[in-house]
Amino acid sequence: MKKTVFAFAAALALAACGRSVSLSDKYARFLTDPNGYVCLKTESAPVIDGSLADMCWQKAPFSDAFSDISGEGFPEPYRKTQVKMLWDDDFLYIGAELEEPFLQGSITGRDEIVWKDNDFEVFLDPDGDGRNYYELEINSLGTVFDLFLEGPYRCPERPYIMFQWDCPGLVAAVKVHGTLNDDSDVDSGWTVEMAIPQKAVSPEFDKVLVVGNYLRTGFSRVEWQWENGEHMKGEDGSTLPENNWTWGPTGMIAMHMPERWGYVWLQEEPREFVYPAGMNAEKLLWAVFYAQEEHFSKTGKYLKDVPLSAGDRALLPEGASLRTEVSPSGYKTTVLLPDGNGTAIDEAGRIYR
Repeated sequence: MKKTVFAFAAALALAACGRSVSLSDKYARFLTDPNGYVCLKTESAPVIDGSLADMCWQKAPFSDAFSDISGEGFPEPYRKTQVKMLWDDDFLYIGAELEEPFLQGSITGRDEIVWKDNDFEVFLDPDGDGRNYYELEINSLGTVFDLFLEGPYRCPERPYIMFQWDCPGLVAAVKVHGTLNDDSDVDSGWTVEMAIPQKAVSPEFDKVLVVGNYLRTGFSRVEWQWENGEHMKGEDGSTLPENNWTWGPTGMIAMHMPERWGYVWLQEEPREFVYPAGMNAEKLLWAVFYAQEEHFSKTGKYLKDVPLSAGDRALLPEGASLRTEVSPSGYKTTVLLPDGNGTAIDEAGRIYR
């Protein structure tokens, strides 16, 4: 869900203030390499009961610990969160461990706003085009809120959002290690397990659970400050803001930036993670996108030619060129390869390959 109403272009402009002319420098906090994870195929499916004790989970490494969503310069989380993943021909399996000394949970209805409790969230863009993606949230009671989004909230026209979409065939469970809603003792935390069916998230009947595929995947943890079962208040009486801890930062308080989610690489055997070919070219396209957003917010128009530095152009593959087509309502910028193939981005942040 959208937890903070934000002016996307204004945030970009603020981040860019005082920086170099180079787009790569200007928007550096939004262009760091996303996290990567080698997701191994499993011959035996885990029992989805909230415990990560199944033997198959033992071969799945934990991810790096979560960081603050805003990235460099912001405090590191004071409670540890890690995930691990597996897959087979039918399901993507997700396990998470969340350190929590004071377990809390109150929301019990499917598709209620779960993030008003402390929660764990999964974002999945199976084909990595920045469109038609899924969000699943769960709290320590096992209450699920899931939705389908045509595109991010930042799109020029509000995207279609199916709040009442229920992930067909989803199996999810939690296990608490302590006592819920009891501040008199100290707990150790809670664990989450999910089995997400391929049929539920495969676009246009495409099979996404295939060796070598990359799934763009984001994970988030919302952590409030609680006291006696209530959100803690500041001196002015307002609720203290939540912490947003994520598997890799987006650069600001906004999870709905699919380009900032991690790369989950499906493999059969352990191997060193490798980013997909063409990632640098897409990074340049995103730099152009951020520059266009900032310019449009100031002028109401898109640029025909976005100024690029030599460092920006170094992100282009050898022999490639950059071309932008502009209309009154949008644009499309394409990295065109010598063989005629290419990758493009438009004003809604959709990637075309």
